Amino acid sequence: MTESFHFASDNYASVHPEVFAAMHAADGGHDVAYGADATTAAFDEAIAATFGDGAVGFPVFNGTGANVVSLMALSPRWGGVVASEHAHIHNDENGAPERVGGLKILELPAPDGRIDVASLDRYAGDLGDEHRAQPLVLSLTQATEVGTVYSPEDLRVAVERAHQARDASARGRCAPRQRRGGARRGPEGGGGRRGRAVLRRHQERRHAGRGGRHPRRRPARFPRP
Repeated sequence: MTESFHFASDNYASVHPEVFAAMHAADGGHDVAYGADATTAAFDEAIAATFGDGAVGFPVFNGTGANVVSLMALSPRWGGVVASEHAHIHNDENGAPERVGGLKILELPAPDGRIDVASLDRYAGDLGDEHRAQPLVLSLTQATEVGTVYSPEDLRVAVERAHQARDASARGRCAPRQRRGGARRGPEGGGGRRGRAVLRRHQERRHAGRGGRHPRRRPARFPRP
């Protein structure tokens, strides 16, 4: 009988003998749990030696766990992850990055599996908008889900473009914001007569001691429980 091998996932394969031996050796004897054991200390030292001081590793069971943990480490709960329409994190894993991580996958068209750098501008305008998932992470698969690959130059240009969008947004957030009353621009520009009138009426209501509420509007009253 011919033995077959499946390379669709590392979950299909058995544990490598050397990995099994290392696990068996780490399991010997009693030791302090919850990260205070010698094996975890050796793991932390290996991570720091490989990636630099301050780097922290989080051992997980499989690729889905690794994707969720890494994306959550890079982005807040309201963050968005820009990815290809074919991305594994978008089409597979049962929606784990969104369900577990609370993130939003922002897909981009990629006919051959690779994201066109010019398309990254599609979500750049959402940076700083409190109503939008913030596109704070760019996910690139190498090789892609359809077998194509990015060249080193492709990767450099894509990362550089993502950093440019981030830096431009940061400069915009540091700029002085326009007064809210002037946001309703009239025909004269700079807020116009209407914008100034709205601001003046708002100030008059506040000075009238009504906390900015309309004089004819009564606050809702609810019965006490």
